[in-house]
Amino acid sequence: MKKENDGIIIPKMTANRRLKLSFVSGVLFAIIIGAMLFYASPQAPEVSTSIQKESRVEEPRETFSYKGREGVDALTLLVEQTNIEQDTAGLVVKIGDKKTDTSKREFWSFYVNGVMAQMGPKDYVTTDTDLIEWRIETY
Repeated sequence: MKKENDGIIIPKMTANRRLKLSFVSGVLFAIIIGAMLFYASPQAPEVSTSIQKESRVEEPRETFSYKGREGVDALTLLVEQTNIEQDTAGLVVKIGDKKTDTSKREFWSFYVNGVMAQMGPKDYVTTDTDLIEWRIETY
């Protein structure tokens, strides 16, 4: 049956039809709210798991050491002590009969009094109390 209200004809709804409309409206409302919550919430950060081998400082395989001399650089003293070989960049690659193996990622490192030097051996002017040590290490 139709009811007229200010010239507008409104169909009368049955209880069954109202129930269906309420159900559909509720489902749509839940979908919209769910989508808003999903896209508005911060996403959990991606978690990656990696296993690393325990890092150990290896004992040097080969060393060469000598005392410093007041006013003389470490490279000059090294040349006085033994035969050396340098690459085109000036890095020491051989001391005595021990040459580093680049395929094994080896290099000669330069230490002064047990601490790795922060400059090259040509730039380090030694004192009489310095202990200069060269160690083959890997990178």
